[in-house]
Amino acid sequence: MMRAPNEEIESVHLVVSRDPRASEVAVLRPFLLWACHPAFFLFLLGVILGAAGCRSTDYLAVRKEPWNPLEHSIEFVSSQKARPSKRTRQLLRRYDLEETYETDAAEALARLREELEREPEAEKAIAFAELAYIQGYRKDALGQDSEAINWYGSSVLAAYQYLFDPRYDPLRNPYDPQFRKACDLYNKSLESSLRILRKQGRFVVGTEQRLDNAGRQCRLRIVPRGAWKPEHLGRFEFVSDYDVRGLRNHYTTYGLGVPLIAVHADHHDARDPIDRRYPKGLAFPATAFLRIHQTHDQTADGVVVADLELYDPLVSTDLMVAGRRVPLQSDITVPLGYSLDSPSLKETQRFATLGLLFPDDVESYRGIYLLEPYDPNKIPVLLVHGLWSTPLTWIDMFNDLRAFPEIRTRYQFWFYMYPTAKPFWESAAALREDLAALRAEIDPHHLQPNLDQMVLVGHSMGGLLSRMQVIDSGDRFWAAVAKGSFEELEAAPEVKQHIAQVAFFRANPSIRRVITLGTPHRGSELANDVTEWVARNVIRLPKTLLWRSQVIRKNRDLFKSSVLVQPVTSIDSLSPDNPFFPVLNAIEPPTAVHQHNVVGLVEEKSWWKWLEDEPSDGVVPFWSAHWKEAESEIVVTADHQNIHRHPRAILEVRRILLEHLQDVDSAAYPVRPAALSVPHRPAPPQPATTLR
Repeated sequence: MMRAPNEEIESVHLVVSRDPRASEVAVLRPFLLWACHPAFFLFLLGVILGAAGCRSTDYLAVRKEPWNPLEHSIEFVSSQKARPSKRTRQLLRRYDLEETYETDAAEALARLREELEREPEAEKAIAFAELAYIQGYRKDALGQDSEAINWYGSSVLAAYQYLFDPRYDPLRNPYDPQFRKACDLYNKSLESSLRILRKQGRFVVGTEQRLDNAGRQCRLRIVPRGAWKPEHLGRFEFVSDYDVRGLRNHYTTYGLGVPLIAVHADHHDARDPIDRRYPKGLAFPATAFLRIHQTHDQTADGVVVADLELYDPLVSTDLMVAGRRVPLQSDITVPLGYSLDSPSLKETQRFATLGLLFPDDVESYRGIYLLEPYDPNKIPVLLVHGLWSTPLTWIDMFNDLRAFPEIRTRYQFWFYMYPTAKPFWESAAALREDLAALRAEIDPHHLQPNLDQMVLVGHSMGGLLSRMQVIDSGDRFWAAVAKGSFEELEAAPEVKQHIAQVAFFRANPSIRRVITLGTPHRGSELANDVTEWVARNVIRLPKTLLWRSQVIRKNRDLFKSSVLVQPVTSIDSLSPDNPFFPVLNAIEPPTAVHQHNVVGLVEEKSWWKWLEDEPSDGVVPFWSAHWKEAESEIVVTADHQNIHRHPRAILEVRRILLEHLQDVDSAAYPVRPAALSVPHRPAPPQPATTLR
C-alpha cells in the first residue's frame, strides 16, 4: 500500500495508457474481459447456486470440549477426575493435608479453609480455589448439580477474595503466574456455575436466585449493564464452546468475566421502530461478572449478596471493583460468527445472486440493519455493498474495526441491504428514502446530534450510491438526458413522481464523510456489449422499472438519452458511456462533507495482466477508480472482490474514522438547532405539484 498524492496517481495513469496492446487483443478485449474473467464463471455458478439456495460459509465450529484455561496447570485425567497442580500438592504437603485429600477431599478442604481464615496467604487462597474447582468438576461430571455449584461457588469466592479482599493487598504478586491462575479459576468456576444455572432454567435476566455457597445462603441478582433492553436478551451460549472458522481474525481481551453469546429474543416492540432493524438470529457479545458484596463476612441476616452483572464489551472494556480498575474478559468475534451461522442470516448468503438476477425476490428485505444494539451516544457508520453482493461482504472489516476500542466505543455500524439489479441511480434514490425514513422513525425532531455526524462507506457500486447522498442534483441529471423541462414529460403520475425522485434530490445534511473503495467513479469497461447483452437476457428487472418502457414511446422527442427512463440493469448503468458519470463527477458536495478513496490494483504477476492495457483491480480500471477530487486516496494491492478486506484498506478506514472524531470533538461540525431541523426528504427543484 502506498499513499499517493493525486498528481502522482494521475502521472501513473498517463504513462501506462501510452503503452498500446496488439490490435487483435484490442478487438477481442470486450469479449475476453467477460468470457475470461473469473466473474463470468462465478456468474454462471451463481445462477445455479442462487437458485438452489446453497450455503457457502460456516463461521463457527463446535468444540468437542469447552476451552479451559486451566488445562495448562491442572491435570485432567478423565471427564470425572482431575489432579491438582504441582504447587497446590506442595502446599497440601506443607500443611500435612496430602494424605487427607486423597482419602477425603472435603475434609482436607475444610481444614484448609480454617487455615486460610486464621492466617490469610496468597498461596493458600489460590490452592483452595483450585481444589474447590476440582471438587466442583467431579460433582458436575456425576450430575450432582447442587453440590457442583456449591463447590464452584466456593472457588469463585476464594479467587475473588484473593483478587479484591483488602486482607490480601500486601500479598498479591501480579508477576507470579498464580495471579493469572486466580483470574482463570474465577472465570472458569463462574462459567461452570452459569452452565448449571442455564441447565436448570435459572439463568434469566432480571431474576433473583437463591444459592447455597459453602453452607452460606447467597442471594444472586442477574442484572444487565449494557445498552440492550432486558427483554431482548433471550438465552445465553458460551463462547468457549466454539472455534472461529469463517472469519479472518478472532478478537478477544483478557481480564475477569465469562464471555457469552447473548442470543436476541426477537422481541418486537411496536413502540420502538428500531426493533425491526435487527435481523432474526442476531446475537450480541456479553461478559458476565460476579460482584460479591461481602467477601468474608455475612450480612446481618446471614445472607451473602452478589450481583451477576452482564456487560456489553462494545461499550465497557473494564469496570471498577474495590477501588481498582479491572479489565473485562471478552470475545466480540464468536458472537458475530454465531449470528452469521443462524438459519435466517445464513439464508442471506444467496441474496447476492438473487438480488442481481431476481430483484423482486429480495426487495422486501431492502433496508438498513443493525448487528449491535442501537446507541444514540455513538456515531453511525453505514456500510453499503456493491454489485452482486450483500452486507455479509463487510463482515471482516466490521470485525476488524470493532476490535479497536477507540472505534467501538464511539461508533456503531449499520448495514444497507438492497437488490443490485437496478441502475445505481435507482438504488441511490432507494437509499436516500430509507435513510430519511429511519431518521424520521428514531429521531423525528433531530434531537440526537450523533445522527448528524454519519459516515458512509461504499464498496464498488455502493460507493456511487454513497456519493449520491451528499450532492445536490439541481436539474443537471435531467439536463444530461432531456432536451426540455421536466414539466413536458408525459407519464402516469406515479411514474413521473418516481422519476422526479431519482433525477432531483438534495444532499443529506446528516452525512459528513464518504469513503469509497474500488468504486467505478467513471464506469467500468466490464460493462460492455457482451456483458450488457447477457445481463439483459438473464436479469429480471423489477416490474416497477418495466412500466417505464411506455414513457419512451410517449416522449421520443423529449429525450436525447433514454438511460433515465428505459429499463436498464445495474451493469448497463456502469458503462463508461453513461451520461450520468460526467454530471456526477462535476458536482461538488458541500464543504462540510469530506470524501476519501481507496483504489485496488492487481499484482503485476497476475495472469489477468495480459488482457489489460492499463492497471486495474480486475474489474474497475485505474482511470475510473482513481478520484482526484477526493480529500485522500491510497492504493492497495488487492483485486476488486477483496479490496475492502485488505488490511491496509481497513486501517485507512480506521484512520479516517479517528480523524472524523477529532473534527466532531473539536466542534468542526456545528450541530443544527433542533427547532430548525426537519426530517430530510428528497425533493426536486421543480414545483411541488410534480411530486404529488
